[in-house]
Amino acid sequence: MPIEVISLTAAALLLLILISTSVYTIFLIISWFAGAPYVPTKKKDIEKLLSHVKMKKGELMIDLGCGDGRILRAAAAKYGVRGIGYDVNALVIHFAKIRGRFQNHPLTFERKDIREIDYSQADIIYLYLFPKIILELQERFDTNTKKSVTIISHAFKIPLLEKMLVETIDDKSFKTYVYKRE
Repeated sequence: MPIEVISLTAAALLLLILISTSVYTIFLIISWFAGAPYVPTKKKDIEKLLSHVKMKKGELMIDLGCGDGRILRAAAAKYGVRGIGYDVNALVIHFAKIRGRFQNHPLTFERKDIREIDYSQADIIYLYLFPKIILELQERFDTNTKKSVTIISHAFKIPLLEKMLVETIDDKSFKTYVYKRE
């Protein structure tokens, strides 16, 4: 193979890598400013978290800042819940949709600002967001949810819901707070 072909191929690959990295970085910055960057939860942490929360087949679980949808996919596989995942990052929503197609679970993933979501039908709400956006959403969690809703907040407390706190799941890296309106 001539050196020119090898050089052009290497330059094209380098350009593709630079473009991909730039796109990923742009979407990461968008997520950061919208409430939380994409930080995937480890599989063992997901399993531990789900083992502490009682879910029933057919319940609706909403994941705010769902990333690639791994929490919803695990909950659907283990408990048979229906799920809707929301994230502002179009790139991770795209990956969530692709991965969701390979599993036969009733899950939907949408690119949407989580401040515009209707939570009133959710049986379970999961979030892994920065405290700033939690403070923006906490009143809606208290007033615009079902009477029996379970809210799971990974890493950060929801101050207004302190009276509903039923369990704190201790982990080495983060605590997870489970709130239940009864």
